[in-house]
Amino acid sequence: MKWSTKTELSMNLYELKILAEDKVLETYIQANEIFGKDFDLPSVVFDEHLGRVAGQACFSIKTIKLNPVLMSQNLSTFLNRTIPHECAHFFTDSLFRLARPHGPEWR
Repeated sequence: MKWSTKTELSMNLYELKILAEDKVLETYIQANEIFGKDFDLPSVVFDEHLGRVAGQACFSIKTIKLNPVLMSQNLSTFLNRTIPHECAHFFTDSLFRLARPHGPEWR
């Protein structure tokens, strides 16, 4: 997707962020019901410096960083896989603390 103006990019980033935040909230509601626990909701930020990385869970600042370029190019994958994947890192950390990032507890 090519951006024609900075205003168009900003508008689309705003819409993408709303979609991302809604998906995080939906995922957290499901996890709260499944685990019977009230997980702390992380913030969502876009970081265009992630390069080829789609997303990153940052525990120290309770934030999910997302690559806005990749998200705009792969919206369905981000909403159905990337965002739940990053949320799962927070759930695992909350439940198991010292678990490996993609270890058995995370799966």
